[in-house]
Amino acid sequence: MHIRFCVTAVIFCALLVRCSDDPNDGSNCTEGSNCAQVLRCIDDVCVPIDATVNQRTGADVVDDTVSDTGNEDSVADVSDEDSLSDAVDSETASDSTSEEIATEVHKDGTDPDAENLCGNGIVDEGEDCDDQNDDEDDLCHSDCSFTCGDGLLQSIEECDTAIADGEEGACPSSCENAEDCSVASVQGNECAQICVVAPIAECIDGDSCCGFGCNNLEDPECPAVCGNGFVESGETCDPTGTCPTSCNDDNSCTADVLGGELTNCNAVCTFSAIADCADGDGCCPAGCTSASDNDCSASCGNGFVDPSETCDPPESCPESCDDSNACTADTLTGSKANCNIQCSNVAILEPLNGDKCCPAGGNAINDSDCDPVCDNAVLESGESCDPPESCPTLTTCNDSDSCTTDSLTGDAQQCNAACVNEPITAPTDSDSCCPDGANANNDNDCKAQCNNSVLESGESCDPPGTCPSEADCNDNNGCSADSLSGSAAHCNAVCVNTPITLAVNNDGCCPDGANANNDNDCNTSCGNSSVEAGETCDPPDSCPAAADCNDGNSCTADSLTGSAANCNAVCVNAAITLPTNDDGCCPAGANANNDTDCNAQCGNSNLEDGETCDPPESCPTANDCNDNNSCTTDSLTGAAANCNATCINTDITLPANNDGCCPPGANSNNDNDCNANCGNSSVEAGETCDPPSSCPKVLDCNDNNSCTTDTLNGSAANCDAACNNTPITLPANNDGCCPDGANANNDNDCNAQCGNSAIEAGETCDPPDTCSTEVDCNDNNSCTADSITGSAAACNAVCVNLAITLPNNDDGCCPAGANANNDNDCSAQCGNSSVEAGETCDPPGSCPAADDCNDSNNCTTDTLSGSAAACTAVCVNNAIIKCGSADGCCPAGCNNNNDNDCSANCGNSTIESGETCDPPSSCPSAAACNDNQSCTTDTLSGSAANCNALCVNTPITQANNGDGCCPAGANANNDNDCPSICNNGVVEAGETCDPPNSCPNLTSCNDSNSCTVDSVAGSATNCTAACVNTPITQATNGDGCCPAGANANNDNDCNAQCNNG
Repeated sequence: MHIRFCVTAVIFCALLVRCSDDPNDGSNCTEGSNCAQVLRCIDDVCVPIDATVNQRTGADVVDDTVSDTGNEDSVADVSDEDSLSDAVDSETASDSTSEEIATEVHKDGTDPDAENLCGNGIVDEGEDCDDQNDDEDDLCHSDCSFTCGDGLLQSIEECDTAIADGEEGACPSSCENAEDCSVASVQGNECAQICVVAPIAECIDGDSCCGFGCNNLEDPECPAVCGNGFVESGETCDPTGTCPTSCNDDNSCTADVLGGELTNCNAVCTFSAIADCADGDGCCPAGCTSASDNDCSASCGNGFVDPSETCDPPESCPESCDDSNACTADTLTGSKANCNIQCSNVAILEPLNGDKCCPAGGNAINDSDCDPVCDNAVLESGESCDPPESCPTLTTCNDSDSCTTDSLTGDAQQCNAACVNEPITAPTDSDSCCPDGANANNDNDCKAQCNNSVLESGESCDPPGTCPSEADCNDNNGCSADSLSGSAAHCNAVCVNTPITLAVNNDGCCPDGANANNDNDCNTSCGNSSVEAGETCDPPDSCPAAADCNDGNSCTADSLTGSAANCNAVCVNAAITLPTNDDGCCPAGANANNDTDCNAQCGNSNLEDGETCDPPESCPTANDCNDNNSCTTDSLTGAAANCNATCINTDITLPANNDGCCPPGANSNNDNDCNANCGNSSVEAGETCDPPSSCPKVLDCNDNNSCTTDTLNGSAANCDAACNNTPITLPANNDGCCPDGANANNDNDCNAQCGNSAIEAGETCDPPDTCSTEVDCNDNNSCTADSITGSAAACNAVCVNLAITLPNNDDGCCPAGANANNDNDCSAQCGNSSVEAGETCDPPGSCPAADDCNDSNNCTTDTLSGSAAACTAVCVNNAIIKCGSADGCCPAGCNNNNDNDCSANCGNSTIESGETCDPPSSCPSAAACNDNQSCTTDTLSGSAANCNALCVNTPITQANNGDGCCPAGANANNDNDCPSICNNGVVEAGETCDPPNSCPNLTSCNDSNSCTVDSVAGSATNCTAACVNTPITQATNGDGCCPAGANANNDNDCNAQCNNG
């Protein structure tokens, strides 16, 4: 039996559906228009987007194109293999204008004509297809291979799978959206893949799109549509049959109005409370009386506060005006009988003893009802200062006297802060004070003072009569330099007897360590550890013996000249240069071939026993051993350093990953160096089946599920054939499938269903748990009556909220026209000519203005509290109690420091402008101005009587002998009160240089004369450094000097000179 398929254009009818089942499928079209969402126009005919070209091998069916001339039954409905064959054969026979591809084989795979030739119309082994023609522009090449996948874009292809991504003709792997509110995706398989743009079907707020099939409730970006059964934004009812056509609430005190339009689904009833007083309308609005509305009755007790009333009914009038505030005067006027009771609670502003009130501006001085209060700017009992900012601080307690201990007692926040300044009498380090009787030894705040009979830092003697003189410094030692440092006048005189340690010619001293080489006062001596003229070694035990001349080198001849006793012993080691067998020496240039004393040596360019190469650079390296064969292991034995390097190349026979070799018998499963190979019966990476005969066919892919799209991907020829049963996830009308998530709004294959979370025709909410309940219908508006219609079970529940228009106590609503007097749910309202709770005046015109509050008293602040607009205006005249300048008032407790309206007053314990101390007892005396500093002149200016006494301690700045002061900038040269000081930039007695960085050092003492020894005497630290340049007179090798009397025989620094005797 044969199986035969026919196909139209590029699209194959392998999905086993009739192309004419969809009203648009198979109908005429033009490219890009007239086709349903899941179709596209090819050759002027609408066909399914997901129909694909399938590649099949062996006994599989090969699909190819056949032109459809419009026959509606071009592919018949079939249910089994035989009917499919019959339908296809029938269509093929009836379509004389189509291009036919006969792909005929036996079901058992044998050739009915026993011919295995390409072009015979039978798919033989090794062929992909056979269309019996040589046309290269159809689905089957003349060599019986598929056009799809050959890397060339043919006119019958949308793309070719073998063309690389990014190249023209490559099949898309993904698609970019072509326009707003659409989703682009790849449709079709193999060489029929194209990008298809479909409208967004999801209802999502915030994506700037109205999803396909969505409404304004599901997606606020969709426009409201009147008549769709959904009450959307801007609508009050939908459908129109649910909208009101007339409005009457049977309430004479509301004006009933029908607004909106039925055709726009925004018809609505408005019931507005009547607030204006009008005769004969049957309504007496809140606030109206019989005088303004003949529908009202007027009398005290009618529950309405009429003009001239302050309360109604009488029981709502206050019994007492006591506000429980001792600082108000409470009065009651009017009566309950007349509904005109009014309270007055006037603030007490003036201080008065014994009234239990301490008013604003009162204090413990002027009102016995007040307690002392810190920070009221009044100095009351127990206070030393007030306000706190006028109190002294640790900073202000500083009397600028380093010889007093300054402290603060009390607390500014308690208004009892006070300064304490205690004189310092005991010496204490680092307190900036040097009290009487202290000195630099017991107080580091004191300076050392010469002639106080105390030996202090920087002094060597005190008093001056105990200091040494220059004559006292001579120690009668020829090898010391004697000097006097410092002076008796500064108590720092000291003898310096510096041992001579440096060798200096002609000074009569040969110091320790000197010798005839560096000091002509010394004699040459063997044994003084200094190699002098005529010596080769010193001391004698440092001289070599005959045994010492053996240098352990078999290639030298060793001997000794001179003797240790004369310090002139010398070893002579003569090198052996000629090769000689068995003398123990292998001299330079010899090798194992010409001297038996030599060993084979790598690197001498002689190939000796045990070597494979020499020199080493001629030996192979590891790189040289690479035979460029990935299936051999290349190694190097031996080493060039040993001249025995050799290459070894071993064949690889076992599979191993990452070695670059795929040996015979290996595959990509056991060796990642191998490539997958279709037909080796091993399913490797990138394959789904192997051998090809085990791969699935097109018919195998039909899963008989109307909600999947069934296709065959890959091919048996490439061992990557696989069925793809893609679930239909997007809603689409008339495809027979209602996928998960779809509903009757976006897919006519679905039925409306309460509980599917989609609000469909006839529903107002979905799922039921999102529907309004009686609790949800509470709009939190106390002025509406709330109810519900419909039910959650039917997904049509709707809330109804009707407005309350009549006043009624305790219902939580204060409707339009009601007030606090006739409805306890209302708050007092300013401007209704009734003084209600919380008001001080009403109407606003009766309230005081700011100008009415001026009491013409400079020491009160006159303000208006509240406002006429709020009916709470009241005058407040508060006494000024805080200090403040330029307000014309000097309150009690203030002074000139904190209020320029007050005059300065000596004796008020406050230091004010022009004062330096207050009270007078705190002012300094002349004796107190002595700061015990020898370098200041101490005087007293001002007086305690005027509170302006002030110590002036003027620093001494001029140098002056005998005043006990060495001021800044003075020195021992211009002021005998100053000691010599190193590093003050002045060269004083006992110094050779100053500052220390100007003193000479070894570098600056170098006189560039190789025949002098340059040194530094003294030190820069003591400013006593001086250069000493001693001439060299003794011949000494290697010192760079050839002194007078020396020659090339006794000093290698001398040149040979003819005629020097």
